[in-house]
Amino acid sequence: MFQRMHQDLVLLLQLARLRFQHRVQLQQLADQRGEDAQ
Repeated sequence: MFQRMHQDLVLLLQLARLRFQHRVQLQQLADQRGEDAQ
């Protein structure tokens, strides 16, 4: 029981990390486009 809860938590953490990395990449792309426009 506890082990299954732990696995779910690990999956949630991995998903959150992926979403965060994706957001950071999008922000970097937006910054690069902004620099190109100037």
